Amino acid sequence: MGKSHKTLMNVYDLSLLFETAMTILFSGSCSPKDIRKSLRILRRLAEQGDAPAQYGLGLAYEEGHGVNQDYEEALRLYRLAGNQEFAPAQYNLGVMYQNGQGVTQDYKEALKWFLLAANQGLAEAQFNLGLTYQEGHVVNQDYEEALKWFLLAANQGHAEAQIALSTIYEKGNGVVQDYKEPSSDLYWQFTNWNMLQLKSLLNNV
Repeated sequence: MGKSHKTLMNVYDLSLLFETAMTILFSGSCSPKDIRKSLRILRRLAEQGDAPAQYGLGLAYEEGHGVNQDYEEALRLYRLAGNQEFAPAQYNLGVMYQNGQGVTQDYKEALKWFLLAANQGLAEAQFNLGLTYQEGHVVNQDYEEALKWFLLAANQGHAEAQIALSTIYEKGNGVVQDYKEPSSDLYWQFTNWNMLQLKSLLNNV
């Protein structure tokens, strides 16, 4: 067996271990013994520098799954993973700085981490940035920039971003006001299936 093949197998094994541990830890239906075993797996992987495991363990500490809730430890682990460009950890770091969880509230630091995650294509971060520019929070209000980030998230199926896009076009914020069929792809075809999805979401509010 070649060296490259062994490396691929190791990566696959790590990924499988991570996914199994996360499924058990967050399923809500596993025994305490299985949860403890899952935490041991995540800790071992995290100590080896595995970014997804650092993120998973951080999530456990943030939400108190199998461990006592500890925002500072969650923040530490997210930062380790975020510094390895793991987008979900970068996004969670942004949320914790935004909310002041385990750290002094710092909107500029939150924006930094949201940008890093959004630039890697994380839809939730892109949507969050859209809101930031739409509301002029920390940054100057910029509807065109908000539109850009909402569009990127909407094209990944992010329902809230799709709704935000429809609102921007309805009010004409940064774009030509358009109540009907849009004339460009920027509107992301917010009709038919998407409108049905919107109605379903509104009915559940």
